[in-house]
Amino acid sequence: MAFKLTSTIQPFPSDISFLEADAAYWVAKAARIEAERRWEPKEEGRLDTVGVKATTHSKENERQLVALTITEAAHKAELDLRIEATEAAGRVLGIDALCKMHKLGAVERTTLLLCVYAALDEGLETALCRAAPPAYGARISPEVIWSLTELDFAQRATEGRRPFSPSAPLLLNNLVTLTLGRTATPADLRSGSLAITQAAFDHVLGVANIDAKSVN
Repeated sequence: MAFKLTSTIQPFPSDISFLEADAAYWVAKAARIEAERRWEPKEEGRLDTVGVKATTHSKENERQLVALTITEAAHKAELDLRIEATEAAGRVLGIDALCKMHKLGAVERTTLLLCVYAALDEGLETALCRAAPPAYGARISPEVIWSLTELDFAQRATEGRRPFSPSAPLLLNNLVTLTLGRTATPADLRSGSLAITQAAFDHVLGVANIDAKSVN
């Protein structure tokens, strides 16, 4: 799926138009994160953390990384300005209405959005999953969420895991499903398979008016 930046800042006319712009930002961010992981300077011949030989660092790598960083920043800046314009116009996006209804934080909001993109387009899901080490495959998982939101060690242990507890809003209110391995150990959470439910999906896309009871 190809994305482009707009020349003027306008409110989002629909939830779909917001989702397209938001997806473009996350894809650009995933590309930058993958590039940083692959091109981080390492000792000659040293293996990186996922057992893949590090790419030689060069001036060309640096130029490409700068270009990716600029692209990500441009998408983010436009997205933020258009969200502000949308709010100023008195329009509430479906994702924000759902987050307000269930008192969801930033990690939960990102989880819902990334799961929507995975449900809409397999290519999008593959592009987003590039942010996580290759061992986690091309399926949205908590590891992909943590990688894309760039949580540090302490954050992964606390605010990163908290949203995926059975008693937390995402699972308790049937907004997403989380499939773990047979043992369901703490380590299994990293690679657990996440998917958005139909009711939550419809709400984020703005194609259904639902209340808290109908999501449950």
